[in-house]
Amino acid sequence: MEGRRGWQFAIDLGLLYDERDYDSFGCLFGVENFANFAPIATPQVMPDDASGDVLQAIAEFGEEAFGATWVTWAELNAIDWEEPAEHPDGRIHLYRRDGDELIFESKAAWDRDFATVVGYSITEAVPGRYWWPEGQEWEVAGNVYRSE
Repeated sequence: MEGRRGWQFAIDLGLLYDERDYDSFGCLFGVENFANFAPIATPQVMPDDASGDVLQAIAEFGEEAFGATWVTWAELNAIDWEEPAEHPDGRIHLYRRDGDELIFESKAAWDRDFATVVGYSITEAVPGRYWWPEGQEWEVAGNVYRSE
């Protein structure tokens, strides 16, 4: 087609989820990579043949845009979904004990109880700043905090 550029806008990632998805951002782009995945698309300059839609979408972010990158369908298709992360998740996972069963509650479960048991202040609660060996657990008042 005459007048069309090589790289086309494929999908707004916001259509795939309702809120921010830091695991996706980390896996794809290395942004807020608390789960410590090796990113697929590292920051790079947009291709010279990016479509007008792509360039317009970037321009609409203005100063809120902090980087640009791109990824090919072949790179996405080649993702090894079984590949382990490089380190345990920087967010502590919280489980509630119900008898012998553990029920998952959330990630990023840094709270006063956890901060106290590991000897840090609640104000030091920065996801990803600290990580512990995979499988390490702390139990406090029926809650189990786990490094995964």
